[in-house]
Amino acid sequence: MPPEWWRRWEERSEWYTEDGEPLFDPELARPWEGRFEEWVQEPRQINGMETLAEDELAAVIKLLRDMLAWKPSERPNISKVLKSDWMTGWALPAYQKGSEKQKHLKEPRDLEVLSDLRAKNTIDLQAPKDPTKTGRKRKA
Repeated sequence: MPPEWWRRWEERSEWYTEDGEPLFDPELARPWEGRFEEWVQEPRQINGMETLAEDELAAVIKLLRDMLAWKPSERPNISKVLKSDWMTGWALPAYQKGSEKQKHLKEPRDLEVLSDLRAKNTIDLQAPKDPTKTGRKRKA
């Protein structure tokens, strides 16, 4: 947390000592590497999927840390994200490889399966144009 935010945080004493030591279970503040291992790598391994190598893991964690910087002004813009080590070294090449595989599908059944997968895995990340049409109730 930026020092100026830390100094102004009125409820800080409910969570930390004056020396900055947590007053809560330190397990809750585990480093990303530990959480990534438990929540991503282990499930992938259990399900027979390939896990991320150390160099890819370091690159993806660096990108996530950069993108989640406390201050928005310190976060990378989309151009920098797309030029990051993880995007250029792993994500974009994997996407391109997958795109090439799609071009070679010839059987109508293959295309149908691909279409079904896309339908099941698509998430609309676009914000609604009219916030009143989200289906959520507005807070009073």
